[in-house]
Amino acid sequence: MILMLTRNVNKEETLKSLLETLGYDVFCSAHLLGALLNRKKETDILHFFPILFLSETIFESEVEQVIKLLGDAPQFIVRITNNVSDVPKRTSDERVYQLPVSVGLEELRDTLDTMYVARSQQNYEAKGARISLSTLEKKIVRQLYDTFPETVTREYLILQLWGDEETTKSRLSSLSNCVHSINNKFEQIYPLEDEKAVRTIWRKGYYLDETIYSAIEEGRLTIM
Repeated sequence: MILMLTRNVNKEETLKSLLETLGYDVFCSAHLLGALLNRKKETDILHFFPILFLSETIFESEVEQVIKLLGDAPQFIVRITNNVSDVPKRTSDERVYQLPVSVGLEELRDTLDTMYVARSQQNYEAKGARISLSTLEKKIVRQLYDTFPETVTREYLILQLWGDEETTKSRLSSLSNCVHSINNKFEQIYPLEDEKAVRTIWRKGYYLDETIYSAIEEGRLTIM
């Protein structure tokens, strides 16, 4: 759903029609613009619109005032401008896009698609990723997390997992399989570029990748 603020609703028919062609519900209002500039309580309705269009009929000083008053809502703002030459799509405020009055259907669609990709990423990061691990896998990650950034030996992990340091082939194999499984699960949910969540140092042991450690520490990643 899109909210379009303007000084003249009739001037927005062309843009409104393009947005509706793309399948969007559009609510166009001059009243809400006045209410927002006058800081009236009825502007709470703005929080229900993920995308806000600001018409070229609105003065630049008013646009700046509107953006400031909106705070974090809506998530994305599109400023329509009369200046059709070299219009930058993005501004210093990452929420704000700019499009010319003469914007076509394809450019409009691509811009909105970009917004929704960014919005999905924001929601994903805000919600946080969750990774489901087995009991043994959880214990391994917990040990590596608790001892970060140190390397944990296989013998110490075996002691924590099975209660003694007897490094049988069966236990070494189980440990290796668990680490492999952990890395596969992390790669699916929280992939790292050319790196593994659990890193191996030959003949020394394992340690947790710094990016993974930070994600768990900051609550962006939850082990289930």
